[in-house]
Amino acid sequence: MSDRERRDRWKRVFSFKLHRLDNKLFLFSAFSILPFQRFNLIYRLNRTFHAFLLKRLTGNKPQVLWFYLPQDVFLLEKWKNRTLSVFDWTEPWELVFNMLSDPEKVRLKRLQEKALMRSDVVFAASSALHAEAKKRNGNSFEVPNAVDADYLEKLASSASDPPDIAGIKTPILGHVAAFSDWIDLGLLEEILKKFPGCTVVSIGASRDYVDAGDTEAIG
Repeated sequence: MSDRERRDRWKRVFSFKLHRLDNKLFLFSAFSILPFQRFNLIYRLNRTFHAFLLKRLTGNKPQVLWFYLPQDVFLLEKWKNRTLSVFDWTEPWELVFNMLSDPEKVRLKRLQEKALMRSDVVFAASSALHAEAKKRNGNSFEVPNAVDADYLEKLASSASDPPDIAGIKTPILGHVAAFSDWIDLGLLEEILKKFPGCTVVSIGASRDYVDAGDTEAIG
């Protein structure tokens, strides 16, 4: 994000207004009034404030409540005048938030179950998630992640290699995801053994220390 984009974002945040992107799409940039959102009570207070602002800004217009974090399921009770609620299920969240304690993971999974059962519609990002969602909500649909392949192909043919990987041996096997303790290092090792002439490049934030053996960290 450039400095100008960052400034524009903060201007939107402190305007407390909806910003029109097109005829039917508006953007509301929120920020957390209270810090330490890791605590459930503080998270709910911030989200309740956001909901209050949005309802004031949108008035009596038809509204679809679309959320993807299980922690936001309580908004179903706050947003009584909605026309539709959608839970966009992209991850098994109790596995993603691996830093949580076991009781916190149990609570998160319970919220996830509630979101699946109480939402009007569930969109699942994979066939495995869709199979689980259908057990709890008949209005569940698989909507897998997608990319613009033509755009990426044009970009790949015209762009030069970034300086920090320009000297890496090719061919390159790419992996785009956060590098944390959920990475299957055993599988990574097997891939390198099966394709000894290739280099695996993982692009993503390093959330925790991971002992990956003979690897090199760039940036």
